Parts: sequence; C-alpha cells; structure tokens
Amino acid sequence: GYEGTLAFMSNIELETVLNPQYKSTGLILFPSIKIACDAIGPIKNTGVKALEIMDYASLKTAKYLDDAPYDIDSLPKGSSALLCEFQEDKEKLFDDLEQNLISVIKKYNGSLIGNFKKEESERLKLWEIRKNLFTTVGSLRKPGTSVITEDICFDIEDLGDVITELHQIFAKWKFDDAVIFGHAKDGNLHFNLSIDLESEEGVNDYHKMLDEVVELTVNKYNGSLKAEHGTGRNMAPFVESEWGSELYNIMWKIKNYADPNNILNPGVILNANNNIHIENMKSMPNVNDKIDLCVECGFCEPICPSRGFTFTPRQRISVSREIAMINLHDYPSSKKLKNDYIFNTEITCAVDGMCETVCPVNINTGEFVKDLRDQNNSKFKIFIARWISGHFQFTTKSIKFVVKILSLKTKIFGSKLMNNTFNWFNQISKYRIPAWNYMITASKKYSTKLDISSEQSYIYYPSCISRAISADSNNQSLIEIMGQIAELVEVKLIIPDKIENTCCSTPFSSKGFHKTGIDMFEKTINLLYEASQKGGIPIVVDTSPCTYKFLHPSDKISKEIRTKWKQLNFVDIIPFLDSITKDSKREPLDKEIVLHPSCSTKKMEHTKIMESLAQRCVRKVTIPENNNCCGFAGDRGLIVPQLTKNAVKYNKEQLSLKQQKLNGYSSSRMCEIGMSDDKQTYTSIALLVREYLLSK
Repeated sequence: GYEGTLAFMSNIELETVLNPQYKSTGLILFPSIKIACDAIGPIKNTGVKALEIMDYASLKTAKYLDDAPYDIDSLPKGSSALLCEFQEDKEKLFDDLEQNLISVIKKYNGSLIGNFKKEESERLKLWEIRKNLFTTVGSLRKPGTSVITEDICFDIEDLGDVITELHQIFAKWKFDDAVIFGHAKDGNLHFNLSIDLESEEGVNDYHKMLDEVVELTVNKYNGSLKAEHGTGRNMAPFVESEWGSELYNIMWKIKNYADPNNILNPGVILNANNNIHIENMKSMPNVNDKIDLCVECGFCEPICPSRGFTFTPRQRISVSREIAMINLHDYPSSKKLKNDYIFNTEITCAVDGMCETVCPVNINTGEFVKDLRDQNNSKFKIFIARWISGHFQFTTKSIKFVVKILSLKTKIFGSKLMNNTFNWFNQISKYRIPAWNYMITASKKYSTKLDISSEQSYIYYPSCISRAISADSNNQSLIEIMGQIAELVEVKLIIPDKIENTCCSTPFSSKGFHKTGIDMFEKTINLLYEASQKGGIPIVVDTSPCTYKFLHPSDKISKEIRTKWKQLNFVDIIPFLDSITKDSKREPLDKEIVLHPSCSTKKMEHTKIMESLAQRCVRKVTIPENNNCCGFAGDRGLIVPQLTKNAVKYNKEQLSLKQQKLNGYSSSRMCEIGMSDDKQTYTSIALLVREYLLSK
C-alpha cells in the first residue's frame, strides 16, 4: 500500500533512532561466497549493528576508488567479503567486541583486511565500496546497454546456496557482469546486471533469466521477490505466483474499491499484462563518451547549483539520451524543444565539475556540456574567440573601461535601475546580452614592480579577473594587496613581463572553444616556463579556479608543453597565504567571519587549509555545512543571473540572520560577487590576511 497502489498515506509520523557516537568498521575477506554466508549467523551474534555481503565481482569494482583498502589485482578468485560495523556509546566496549569477532572469523578461514577503522574518513572508504555498487557496476556495462537492479530476500541459512545458484543462472544466460551484494543480517540480496535492450536476443535472454530467478526464489527457497524496495513493473507479473490467486484477487478488490479510476500508480504491483516487465523498457543510447557510463543514480543532484531551477546533471544526461533517440528514429521535434533543451542543458550549466566529486565513477557532466557548446559554436563565435585570444591585453583593458563606465552610471542612476535595465536586455536578447551586477568595479592601476629584497621568491601570476576587476567595492587591486602582504612577510613576488597577453584558458574552454583554449594555455605555459627559470621558482596564482585549471590542463596539449608544464610548481593563493603566516605571533582579530570555499578550492582539497588560515586571523569562523557552488561560474552569473540566485539561496539558508550580515571571504572574485548581496559582502581572503598582518 505504501507505493500508492492500494491506497495512499495522508499523514506520517516518524520515530527517530539514536545514532551512537562511536563506530568501528571492518572488512573481512573469505575464500568463497559459501563460507562467507556460513559465517553470517555467528558474526551476527557478536553484536554487529551492520553486516553487508559482497561477492567477488562486487569487490573488483573498488578499482574506481583513489585509495582502495586492498589490492584489486591480488584478490583470490571467487573470494567474497563481509563488511561489518559495531556502533556503541562507549568506545572501550570495542576491544571485547572486536576480539570476539576475530575469533569467529578465524573459525571460517576469514581474514580482516587491515585493522578495524574508527576514524570517520577511513570508515567511509570501506563503506564507499558497498554504497557505490549500483553506480560502479552500471558503469562497467557494455556501451549502449542498460542496467537492471533487483532485490530479493531469503532465510540466512539458505544464502550460500542461493547465491551460488544465482551465479550459475547469470552465467547460463551470459550476464557476465552481474554482481551480488546486500544486507547479510536480513538475508536481503541485490543483484545488478546489464541487458541489451536494442536486440531481441538481449530482451529474450533477460526474460528467461528472470523467470529462473523467480522460480528459484518463490518455489525452491520460499524467498521473497522484494525485500526493501518498490515492487515496480519488473516484478508485477509474478505477484500472483508469489502470493497465490486468493490473496492476489483480494488485492485487486481493494484496488478497485480504493481507486476505481485507476489513477494511483497504475500498473505498479498489480498489472494484468504478464509481459509488462519486458515492454516499454528504457534505452540508454550512447551520446558522449564523457557521460555514457552514467546510470542516472542521482548522487550528483544535491550538489548541482541549477537544481530546482533547470536541470541537474542526471536530468541533463537523461534528456540528452531522449534527444538522441528522437534523432536516431527521426521522430518529429519542434524548435521549442530544441531551445528548451539548450537552455536547460547547455546555457544554465555552471560546468563547475562538482558533480564529478560525488559521482562514484567520476563523471563530469560539465565536460559533456562543454562539448555541446563546442558543437554549437558558430564560425563567427570561433573567430571572435580567436581574435580575443590574440588581443587579450586589449580585451582586458576594454572590459576594465566598460566596467568603469557602468560603475559610473550605477552611481548616477542607482544600482536598482541599472540592474533592472540590464536584466530586461538580458531576457529579451535570450541571454546574449549579459546582465549587470553593481558589485563589479574596475581595478585601480597596479604596479608590476613587486620585487623586494628577500631570499624567498615566487613568480606571481595574477588572473585576468584580478587585472581588470577590483577586489572589493572600493576599487582596490588584488595585485596591490598581494604586494603589500609580500612586503609585510618579506617574500619576493615577481610578475613576469607580457603577462597581460595570457590567461589560464578557462574563459575559452568553459565556453567550448577547445582549440582556442589549448592555444592560450600553451602560450601561458611557455611564458611561465621561462619566467620561473624552467620551474625553479614556484608560481603563485591569486584565483583558485585559475590554479585548478593550471593543475588540470587539457589532454590535448602538445607533448612539448606537457613536458614544460610538468616542471612547473603552481601554488594556490590559499596554501601560499597559509604558509607565509604560519610563524606569525599576532593575536587573532576579535571578529567573526563566514567562508565560501570555491568549487576549485574543494576539488584541490584546500578547504581545511582555508579554515585553518582564517582561524589564525580571526576568533570565529563559519563554513556552511553544504557550501556548494554559487553558480556564478566566471560569467554565467551575468548571462543567467537566476542561476546564481538559485544556487546562493542554498548556502544562505544554512546561515543564521546574524551570520548573513558578517563579512565573507573566498578565493575567486566572481564567486565573491555571486555570494554578495545587500546584507553581506564577500571579498578575497587576501584582504583578511592583510588586515591580520597589519594588526598590532
């Protein structure tokens, strides 16, 4: 009934359970799946709160982890594992519990991989193998096939025989990529496999395989065809087989009384069509090699800045596949469909790549969107991009001049009128004319002579944003601020000549101008290679997204440039400021601030360093727990200001009214502008460091 088939719920009361403070997690390897299943009962009796089983194929998927807890290549063939966890309110209880468990493990020829893990980060690495299985298994499928997942349940005593026979059934019907895992304490098994929906043979094999699984579950082992997840249409044809005709007919009577018009979840659980499980099946056509492995699990959705406004990464991929099917079969489509697709998929994607950080198989939907932009870039746009690349100093100076004019008009006419006017032009031009943000002001003229006497030298690479746009509303130059900091701590910053003609290439690559972006990147690397004396001097970058780009260039740069690039030592502004202030004896400033780690800061794993640096400077630091992308994405916040507004609200909601008025700091000027509003202003963390160093 909970699925809305026989009725619906109008009121729900939830009972919460305690989450013990202390946890101890271990991964136990057994010679075979049969032995692992035999050990479930005795291990369950040791007091474990969680007990998960994984077969050999499941364990092999750990190859996607950066730091797997075991060597995938040395796993004994046919081995399996149990993931167990103790959860207690007193940590001292673990010694006896773990010793009892170890004695049980030895009886069944098992071995503990490493030690029991108590640190959260180490425990999560073990759990990551189990929790990501649906996605990682789906990514192993052959191109163009679809992934199917089911969950069935048996008595614990039967699990060893059941899994052995399931493996035989999958092998018989050539589902060689199938994996089996599940909740061992409850006898709850999941199996994932891929099927070829584009061929009649693939569908027929799946049909026959599922018939055998149903026979095994219902008639041979008196199991359940569903353990914890929705029955769905895949198991609807077998409900009568499992429950018997009498109960099945009663279900239909209830359905007809409660839902005479058949509008509550029609066809799910109760369905007169015995072939519904092999009809209207969703295809997963190949679209782009950057996203074809996606199984649309949705892990990426909570972190996406456009969720709730347009599409999430999963939706971008799903709709792209539907568009591919339309094109493949020459189905009629409209101009509106194309325009809606471009807006929701291409225009409103921040291409921040944060979806990759939570994807079990590291899919970066932003890279796919960049490819879409590349395909849709006209010859005229490509010409303009190349011209800008070849006249970059003139472009940045022109931007600076335009910003000065618009800032002056803002002072004359007011920010509200200017914003409304440009937003109107932005809408009617269909996002071709950028909107205006009064937080943007032109940078003051800066000096390139930052050379002071010091043994500690750095090449300083100011981003193109720092060269054109001020670090705050007072027109301060971030370059000058960095120079002042260098003087206070007695380090030497050197800005190379001809820096104005270069950039990290993000403004081009993010818009799909791949070739132009590569050309600009290579030009910049050549300059920095010479300026740094072939990598002998570290290079400080004052904007985190630029640092990230320098550290992660395109795969298509030339071999010569890659050789030079490998010799360069890029240092982001956050670790740089942290390192030069570590020996400071000054007291923290008596103030409270808020931090916004940029997407690049998080991807470079600099958030903790940023927090530590800020805590050195002030007494109280707040970082929202879910500090996700602000959606400004370079210039995306000007092209589609609604994207930034949508993204920022998720960050602001986590702050108290008091915290929403505190000074905020980040390490990317465009992110700082995106996070700023009438109540709160964000600036570079360099301003905070300078204030701290100038304090008595």
